[in-house]
Amino acid sequence: MRLDAGRYVQFLQSVRDESLPIALDSWVLAGNEVSPVVSRQFQGGLEGFFGADDEWFASAAGYHRGYEGLAARNWADDPGVRSDDFKAGTGRSFGAEFLLRRNRAGPGRSAPAALERGRRAALESRPPGFRTPVTRRTPSIPGG
Repeated sequence: MRLDAGRYVQFLQSVRDESLPIALDSWVLAGNEVSPVVSRQFQGGLEGFFGADDEWFASAAGYHRGYEGLAARNWADDPGVRSDDFKAGTGRSFGAEFLLRRNRAGPGRSAPAALERGRRAALESRPPGFRTPVTRRTPSIPGG
């Protein structure tokens, strides 16, 4: 059994408009205009070997992360005021990860999978016609 908890602070964060079909990341250093991102993370799971000679390994874990100080572009900013280029907000994400792996000599086989869901508070003032996605579901298979 595994239980993890932590508080993390990140002073460099990516600002991206997730409603655009292409990724245009801008990196912003925390300072007078942007506060650092603070995240509180909790994770718990089970893992272990089983089978003849511990040939198989399985793990399952769930997590929850809360974020404060997420930066987003302020599309309604005043060009003459530098301090309103960004807005700050909060977010959270949670999910589960699973792994089944066969341990043997030579090429091994594994079947990883992850289910994730996140929510980011509507932080941005957008130009007309833009819509803010509030919830995203992202199934992924890390490591293929």
